[in-house]
Amino acid sequence: MIARALDGVVMLLTAAILLIAATGGIDFGLGPLRVRLHDWTRPLAILVVAIASRAWLTRRAPVTPFALDAPDAPIAPALIAPVVARGMLALLLAAAGVYAHSHIRVAGGLDSYGYVSAAHLVASGRLREAQPLAAVLPFDNAMSAAAP
Repeated sequence: MIARALDGVVMLLTAAILLIAATGGIDFGLGPLRVRLHDWTRPLAILVVAIASRAWLTRRAPVTPFALDAPDAPIAPALIAPVVARGMLALLLAAAGVYAHSHIRVAGGLDSYGYVSAAHLVASGRLREAQPLAAVLPFDNAMSAAAP
């Protein structure tokens, strides 16, 4: 049970370090809970301690030695599978954190504004809308330029 808790700590700290590296740091609040991730040194120090503790807990488990230079040598899947699974989970958590921190919640820019405006007109049952800006524009075909 302690080993699984340490595995979770390792995964979360790895995700936190990846999140800091990807975004430069975040401030996150959920009700009274506030999380500030800006400096990677503390999570890295705790990660090293957690990995060392996890290794110390499993020191009694027999590890099959294998030769790296032998072409048909087994690579001890029992050792590699947990590392890969936890690494992927940490990457997924970091990616979710980056998405939650930096995804855009509004339609910005001319193209996306035009698409949203056109969709709004279609959804409201109208395909035409008066464009008061067209009367002010100083060139021919101003209505075409001002239309969404």
